[in-house]
Amino acid sequence: MESLLEPCRPGAGTGQELFDLNDLLGNEVSFLQADAMCRYNVDISMDLSSKILHVRGRRTHFSQVFQNIIHNACEAMAGSKDRHLKISTRMHAQVISIKFADTGPGINSDILPHIFTPFFQAKKRLLMGIQETALALYICKRILEVYQGTICAENKKSGGTLVTISI
Repeated sequence: MESLLEPCRPGAGTGQELFDLNDLLGNEVSFLQADAMCRYNVDISMDLSSKILHVRGRRTHFSQVFQNIIHNACEAMAGSKDRHLKISTRMHAQVISIKFADTGPGINSDILPHIFTPFFQAKKRLLMGIQETALALYICKRILEVYQGTICAENKKSGGTLVTISI
């Protein structure tokens, strides 16, 4: 458990480099797309900002955040007829926003306020016979806080969930 929370510890933001967030996101999606199609039959599309989105940080931290969000979205759409994940990036007034919009069932409004709480599970899930720890979204939130970033989730009016990261 301690190693899972390592990116969230004070000083975790040291050893940073300047990189293009669009480039990293593109690489992550390319890597994860094969798994998303094979395991969940999810179509992923991207609408990336034409601007270079420079971020100073550890690429591995942001990579972990993107992997967790994409995996959760794909898993949530597993029972849906339409399985599409749209990822977009924009910059407004020096704030980078990354949006992940899925076509899944959305998140029950009673559960939505708790999804970034450690160990909170909407459904009990087993991974190789062991109950999952339900830390992925909590870890995303904590990593982003190291970089003065935020993450939030909401249900879309048209159905599905929209996860927004602001940095």
